[in-house]
Amino acid sequence: ASGPAGTVAYMAPEQTRGDPSLIGPWTDVYLLGGTLYTLLTATVPHNASDPILALSQAAEGFIAPPRAIPDGVPDELLSIAMAALAPEPKARIQTAAELVRRLQGYLAGTSRRDESETITREVARRIPSLGVDYAAYTALVAELSEASALWAESPRVPDRPTLLIYG
Repeated sequence: ASGPAGTVAYMAPEQTRGDPSLIGPWTDVYLLGGTLYTLLTATVPHNASDPILALSQAAEGFIAPPRAIPDGVPDELLSIAMAALAPEPKARIQTAAELVRRLQGYLAGTSRRDESETITREVARRIPSLGVDYAAYTALVAELSEASALWAESPRVPDRPTLLIYG
């Protein structure tokens, strides 16, 4: 195309420039990210009532703030959508395969497991210096509860945190 081409509400910034050499798999990722964004927020990325303003938003990489993010939409999933919608192609998820990998990681709970593991490692590191500090003990039990909420099947989070700490 010799000029901008695409659905303006989902158009990647590079599509507005009319230079086919700027278009690549990352452009398709932008569209997929926009579709995910719409599913999560009920708002299209470039949500202007005027098509010229929407084209300007697309050119600038401006993403319309969602009207409201429905309760229960995970931050991690919205972050994946926003990584696919990065205005600069080099900062964006580069391929559809990479986007799928991140979505599969989300569905598999990879980042929640990783965060749970980080918390439990930090708790284990602090246990030896705990002594009889009940406030610190309470904080560690709360952290272990958070780790359990992130990954209930974690082998490192005991059913009874008191046994881990005062065993």
